[in-house]
Amino acid sequence: MSVFAPYKDRHRGESVLILGSGPSIFGLSPEHSFPGYTVIGTNEAVYLPFNTDYYFIGDAGTPSRGYLSDPQTYIDYTPRRTKFFRIKTHHPVAKYTPMPGNIPGVTYYPVDKFLCGKKRTLVPGRIITGDLTAGVSDAGSISFEALQFALWCGFSDVVLAGMDCDYSSGSFRSAVTPQVQRWGQEILRRWAVVARDVSEVYPGACVQIWNPVAMHCFKELTAAPTLPG
Repeated sequence: MSVFAPYKDRHRGESVLILGSGPSIFGLSPEHSFPGYTVIGTNEAVYLPFNTDYYFIGDAGTPSRGYLSDPQTYIDYTPRRTKFFRIKTHHPVAKYTPMPGNIPGVTYYPVDKFLCGKKRTLVPGRIITGDLTAGVSDAGSISFEALQFALWCGFSDVVLAGMDCDYSSGSFRSAVTPQVQRWGQEILRRWAVVARDVSEVYPGACVQIWNPVAMHCFKELTAAPTLPG
């Protein structure tokens, strides 16, 4: 059975907040509740003062950034429901560092499609397909994978936070190289593809972004969400 099969429509009609690693994430307050929302964390969310329900990471990073810089913190991190690690794709141009296997308490998920190559691979291809039975589409950002999962789960109200798509200041924990800053422009273009896909594949879903910084392909949520500590 598919890793994601048990989650199909599990949260139909519910609301979800997906946390990225952009510096704007510090605008969220742990002092109040964000009632009724499930929370999905990604990457450096292990350092945020919020409880998450689901967690996704797919790239082990480097000795100065991400999992490889502080393995025990990532190993010990425990969301309330499921902790997902991506299985390394065998695509010949996939150059990220894979997460370690066989860590207790982790659910490993496969990649169905690898879309990190030349730009033409995304036109008219989809990132959001509506079918996770064979895995998610890897399109260069873990946030895309978390969003695919959220929509598969049936969440109809999705709020994105910390998805700055402006790498000039790095993430909220680490600096980013000029090469990654340039990659950020490509990620922005892919978010536009994702926005198109969501409107066509999940027309009943409302995706909004809080404090969009450089990413403006979704409606802006004007009220600042807050989270329980």
